[in-house]
Amino acid sequence: SLEGREVIRQELRRLREQWEAYTDGAADWQRHLAMALDTWNSFTSAHADLARWLDGVERRLSGDVELKNTLAEKKVTMQGYKALVEEIHSHQRVLDSVLDKGQALDSSSVATQLTELNARYRTAATTSKEQLAVCEGYVAHSQQYSDSLREAREWLHALTDRLDLASQPAEDKLHLQSQTDRVKE
Repeated sequence: SLEGREVIRQELRRLREQWEAYTDGAADWQRHLAMALDTWNSFTSAHADLARWLDGVERRLSGDVELKNTLAEKKVTMQGYKALVEEIHSHQRVLDSVLDKGQALDSSSVATQLTELNARYRTAATTSKEQLAVCEGYVAHSQQYSDSLREAREWLHALTDRLDLASQPAEDKLHLQSQTDRVKE
């Protein structure tokens, strides 16, 4: 019958449309899941890289600033801490990127990881600045000592020259008075 055929055609059309809607929905979910997986993998990789870097920084910052003997060695140590402070500062963008990626995941366990990572970064930044300040103090004191020692040596050398001049035998009273005045200076 003609009516029966039309009913079957309409039913097939409806089923085909439902099937297309179902496959379109499945494809949309597959794209959504692929994006979520990419976001998760990107976060996991970036988080692991930053955590490894922080582990290295924390090892470098562990303990007190090593004391050095010479002013030059102290300056080298100070430059190392300046470089570390700059390195930490330059990783702020990396930290911000990891925080953004993690917040996009909207997960409480990720939020905990982000809080811990951020705290570790802030501690490393603060500690590196404190240790740099200690190094700068060592360098300043050592530089002050070196300057004072140089001035004392110059004074002693000048005094020795005047005493050498005064120790030369004087032939007349005027020459003897001149030598005495030079020593008193």
